[in-house]
Amino acid sequence: MSFLKKLFGGKSDPQNWREITKSLAHAISTSLNTSTEIEWGPGPAQTRIISKSPGGSTMTTFAGNLVVRCQAQPENMREIFEAHIETLAEDMRMIDSGQTVVLTDVLPMIKSQEWLEVARKQMQATGLTGEELEKRFIHRPLQGELIVVYVADSEHGMAYLSHSQVAEIGLADGEELHQTALNNLRRKLGDVSYEGGGGRYAVRLDNNYDASLALLIEDILPNIEINGQPVLAIPSRDELLICGDQDAESVQSLQDVAGEIFAVNPYTISKQLYTWADGAIVLLK
Repeated sequence: MSFLKKLFGGKSDPQNWREITKSLAHAISTSLNTSTEIEWGPGPAQTRIISKSPGGSTMTTFAGNLVVRCQAQPENMREIFEAHIETLAEDMRMIDSGQTVVLTDVLPMIKSQEWLEVARKQMQATGLTGEELEKRFIHRPLQGELIVVYVADSEHGMAYLSHSQVAEIGLADGEELHQTALNNLRRKLGDVSYEGGGGRYAVRLDNNYDASLALLIEDILPNIEINGQPVLAIPSRDELLICGDQDAESVQSLQDVAGEIFAVNPYTISKQLYTWADGAIVLLK
């Protein structure tokens, strides 16, 4: 999005929440070739940007969280905008899409409870009822603030799965869906690479499902050497960091790095540390 370079080349005050909101609205309009309208409130939390999907659906961007992040990290404003616009484009495709979901395209994605609440608010602003909202997103509690959502990832793009779409491909919403998604993710293990050594590793895939590989930790562990039970950091969608719980220095380093990534990455998930116990991800105590 080269136009963003021009957008951030001016001298606007990054602390002015109204200027940030105007810049974001302009970025959405220019990048997605859509008209935007700002519904101003007394503050950023009550202000929203209305845009239209290619299919004519009304989309809502709440300014609050984005403004706060831009004010805290003005040097990363461009990346914050780009990440939101990418997500908004995915949401537009999801709402406009009428394509049939293919079983092999179903994949799991780890998200945070905060992400789910924001997504719900955005869709509620389009007029969906509470019952319709529950049907729109299939999600599975994982641990603490973590959830798993399910997507169809094809050559047409990525779209979050609804209950009706899952029913169309003959899957039950619960364990059958989850295991199908895990099996499809497992097929990507041949593309996984490992960075690091000495008991500390970053697990790399494609910047979309790196964190989701935590769901396959038992497949990952034979490829690395750690001291003790695995400690996992999943600060963002594109990061999975691992060390062993008997290596106190590495655990502290993982915690520090997770916090740093969480503070600046546009695809945040959690700054907590987790471990693997009895076949499940649990909070590290």
